[in-house]
Amino acid sequence: MPGSKLGWTKRPAQGQFWAYAKSKYPQVVGDILAYTLSKEGQATQLRLYESPLPVRYPDINAQGDFDPRMQRLFPLIGSQNRLGPSPVVRNPDVSVALQERRTPTPNFGTMIQGIFSGQLRDPRAAMRDLATRSEQELDRAITAARAKGANVSRDDFKFANWDPAKDYTQAEYDAAKR
Repeated sequence: MPGSKLGWTKRPAQGQFWAYAKSKYPQVVGDILAYTLSKEGQATQLRLYESPLPVRYPDINAQGDFDPRMQRLFPLIGSQNRLGPSPVVRNPDVSVALQERRTPTPNFGTMIQGIFSGQLRDPRAAMRDLATRSEQELDRAITAARAKGANVSRDDFKFANWDPAKDYTQAEYDAAKR
């Protein structure tokens, strides 16, 4: 599978940590974050949480007692996973719409469970219905955000210059503005 295009993307800013600017203990917060993201801290997390997910350091992942299927997945994560575009990066007002947005029920995860359990008899129709409800919910959330003064529209979620085989970088955001 290496070399194939999976179309698997990640969003910017995942896994980031934040600290309150007026914290009474900024040095302690800094020390905790420094340890958490260090090699030693990542190895400890892997051991303590028995995590099925990779940590930041490939050599630490090699030490984990992972399912062999997960071990095969790790190289794909780095070689196939691309940074996708973010509507919030392009237009911060999108965050207001995303705060307004409610997850449709049943959601994608619940439907997958229904497919595997046999409770969902017509997955294609259920997924079409979910897509319709998701689109309607996005429209509702945009309307609610606009009512709060946010300058947001459906166009904020469109990225005509996106190539899923490449990371979406600042150059792509800049080119999309032209």
